[in-house]
Amino acid sequence: MISASFCLLVVFYFEKDKIKIALFFLIVAFLFHPYAIFIAPFLFVKRIEFKYVYVMVALGVSLIIGLSGILDSIMSILQFFLASLSSDDGVLYQILKYADRDVGSGWNIVGKLAHLLPTIVMVVLTYTSENSQSLFYKFFVIGAVILNIFVDVVYCERIATFFTISEIIAVPLAFYGQTPVRNTRRSYLIIFMILTMLLYVYNINFLNGYTNNNTPVPYKSILTN
Repeated sequence: MISASFCLLVVFYFEKDKIKIALFFLIVAFLFHPYAIFIAPFLFVKRIEFKYVYVMVALGVSLIIGLSGILDSIMSILQFFLASLSSDDGVLYQILKYADRDVGSGWNIVGKLAHLLPTIVMVVLTYTSENSQSLFYKFFVIGAVILNIFVDVVYCERIATFFTISEIIAVPLAFYGQTPVRNTRRSYLIIFMILTMLLYVYNINFLNGYTNNNTPVPYKSILTN
């Protein structure tokens, strides 16, 4: 998350046309985590208008691709190909070692939808004319599309994080920007955020209880134990 946080600075300065500063923070982000380099080519979507219909089509098509599972065999072949090329001390070996888990997430269609819908709904509810011009919101959309397409590829979620972290800027813009969401949608957005948080807290508590606090995501807080 340190690297992804620096990526927020990359987006901020690139949007301000301060390319050298953006490049500096991209290098810093890369030093913390090499996956940060994936955001570089997408910075140029800054000049592309994200119309509402385009966003909806992108979310819909990517969701269909992800739920259909057509990428399973492709990713299995790719992983096998990379493994055959890698040596015990090579770069490819390190990448595969970092992603040393099953290619498939193992989720059924209900599990996939439960994983994807919170991000999709947030993208839809936070769309405004101002946000559609914001690079932060555009990165949020791109992250949602990556999540949709690669929902069966667990480690690709790490790449998507470098985009979806822009949510922490895009959502406040929807509330407090020059063209905020209207009152009705604002209410829906607040209710959805509260429900998502409660579901998250329940899920973490369930995992901690089910695994006797040996869960792979051992988050602790006042609400999670």
